Amino acid sequence: MKKIICLLLALLMVFSLFACGSGSDTDDGSGTAGDTSTSADNSGDAVAGTDNVADAGTEAGGDTVPTLMTAEEKEAAVKAMFGEGIDMYPEFLSLFGGDIGYISDDVDHSARDTYKVAFVGSSSSAASKNITNGLRNYQTYFNYTLEESYSDGDVDKYITLLETYALNGIDGFLLNPDNNVFPRIKEVCDELEIPYVFILTPYKDENGYVQVPSVGENDYTDGVTVFNWLLDNYKAKWGDVDLSKVGVIGLYWSTNIPMTTRVKAAEDIWKEQYPEYADNFFYVDTAAQSNGVSQEAAYNEISAFVSAHPEYDYWLISSAAGLFANGASRAIEGLNLDANTLICSVGIEELINQWNAGYEGCWGGCVAIDSEIYGLPMIAGLIALMDGRATQETLWQEHKNEGDIAAYYIVEATVITRDAYLDYADDCGVIKAYFAG
Repeated sequence: MKKIICLLLALLMVFSLFACGSGSDTDDGSGTAGDTSTSADNSGDAVAGTDNVADAGTEAGGDTVPTLMTAEEKEAAVKAMFGEGIDMYPEFLSLFGGDIGYISDDVDHSARDTYKVAFVGSSSSAASKNITNGLRNYQTYFNYTLEESYSDGDVDKYITLLETYALNGIDGFLLNPDNNVFPRIKEVCDELEIPYVFILTPYKDENGYVQVPSVGENDYTDGVTVFNWLLDNYKAKWGDVDLSKVGVIGLYWSTNIPMTTRVKAAEDIWKEQYPEYADNFFYVDTAAQSNGVSQEAAYNEISAFVSAHPEYDYWLISSAAGLFANGASRAIEGLNLDANTLICSVGIEELINQWNAGYEGCWGGCVAIDSEIYGLPMIAGLIALMDGRATQETLWQEHKNEGDIAAYYIVEATVITRDAYLDYADDCGVIKAYFAG
């Protein structure tokens, strides 16, 4: 009973903040976006930037979208809900906004029947499993049950899974299909007339307009953040070195557009800041390997490429995924170049596992968000759709760009380093424990 009373008081404080919010939101979602990708199925979209629609008075599910919170009010809301001691990581703030489709919706989830939700992915990964683990922890708080299935890359199997769930009375879908078949999956879901949210990769048309409600990241911003971290930190490791002797690598899998976008961002930053050394930037593609989405592929490609370029004494490696950075770091160690290399990646799982094992090597940081936290806006938005409080076109209205059919909810991330990862894990633990029910 004491826990329930405290919880209600905290929520009351949050909702009172919504009522007095100002007319603009300084946190527009265009900053660093989160990724927990360890394989190709959990990556975001290639278009950078997401500005809020200026008109916040659009109708959503029959209700006027509330006035948005300022960054200061968001921070106060986080403190009210989770306590004064928590650090203000950006992804925690990004969970707040209007009151339709957010974790802070003024809704009694226990007042309705329990929803049945299905998570359907094209293939499993460490990140997708961690997201579903978090979603299971939140079942009591948000009053739903979760089922989970994967199609192993088979499109027909994916569609069969959706149809089978529909026959068994599922109430809503969280979908992570192969991005090559987005139009077909949308068509099937619309025919089934069951609410759904795409996760990790948004469905955009050929003009870059979002077609269905999506939760994910901004890959170009991810790439910029990764590479800026490398540029900000290499001097602490090497001092003032001759940049003509620094080789720069964008490590990626070329058949995946989001990964390509991340390393393209790195190339843009390097060539903009150091045009005289533009030729020092190289793309290293794992697609040439039999299994391009693996640590072994990155290990093989980096070993061969770095060995073939002895003219460079130092290496900066911007990795599009954590598992690639893991393979690259092992390759660098094998070449005895650990002291002369600095790696930063998108993706958190592998690096945290390394740090927990005592790792202190050249893989120094990652841009990511805790996978289980990642799931909170996904389920909050889907519940708003299942409740009928929002439609596909009106959900997260404040996150829509001009021309978008639906909103792309970008979850912000932060740079995680060895010195900060334990504090980060503690703060994530506070969030997750709160919603564990």
